[in-house]
Amino acid sequence: MPISFKAARNLGLGILLLIIFISSSLSYLTIHQTSQNLKQIITTEEIRLSRYAEILELVTDARQSLFDYTYRKKGTISTIILNLDEVPKRLEIIKNFGPSPDELRMLNEISSELRRFKAAVLSYNLEVKEGEQGSASVQELEQSIFNLSEDIVMLVRAISQGV
Repeated sequence: MPISFKAARNLGLGILLLIIFISSSLSYLTIHQTSQNLKQIITTEEIRLSRYAEILELVTDARQSLFDYTYRKKGTISTIILNLDEVPKRLEIIKNFGPSPDELRMLNEISSELRRFKAAVLSYNLEVKEGEQGSASVQELEQSIFNLSEDIVMLVRAISQGV
């Protein structure tokens, strides 16, 4: 069965249009799926980074409150403890996102440093209540507390930048 030139041309154009339509549809679907995946990743990382920012803010607020309590004789230890009690909740939220092994190790290190910081703050408060203000042990404890808070801040910054 012979096909005329016009019919062959129209059939060829139809096949080309079909190929173009299929390839553009597949390209669109691939790009759409990729953009959805990237959007999900960005949303997850944004939440994770905002939790790190909250942790950093809580620790720096606790440090500032401790500075005010120690040197300016303003405020109470309870505000410091309240700030420190919020940090483990934020750490748990971050752990729910399935952190990498390195990130999990650093989160555990932050938790450990946080417990030491809280214990040092409570010890300091006890020393101050007993009237040992100005003694060498209290001054060492103050320095230790500020060093611990700086370590926690540095850990949170390092982990949030490495995410």
